[in-house]
Amino acid sequence: MRVRFLVVLLVLLPAIPLGISLFHFINNGGLGWPMIWSNEVNFWSVVFSILTILGVRTAYRNRNAHPRLLVVSLLLAAILLTPGAYNIAKTGFGASSKSDDNVLHPIDFLTSEWWI
Repeated sequence: MRVRFLVVLLVLLPAIPLGISLFHFINNGGLGWPMIWSNEVNFWSVVFSILTILGVRTAYRNRNAHPRLLVVSLLLAAILLTPGAYNIAKTGFGASSKSDDNVLHPIDFLTSEWWI
């Protein structure tokens, strides 16, 4: 049970920045916030994708004890990482709008009071 929980947790971590952006969009009608922080969402998704790779590796190492866990983790990883990789390949980490800064501010993204 612990291995399953750990693998699913590690694989789903890249969804946190996108979830923060989606929460703010639903809560405030998207009043410019997701557009301003779009490059930071991409940055944190890339950082958390390392943990997804570790989750898939853990599922691979335990494939004999939990045979379906590897398939599920690979499917979840593909669903989460493919759109982010496409977005980064298409647009990069540059400014996403006229009011956005060309420099990444990853810590400011996490402390920007997105819950308000």
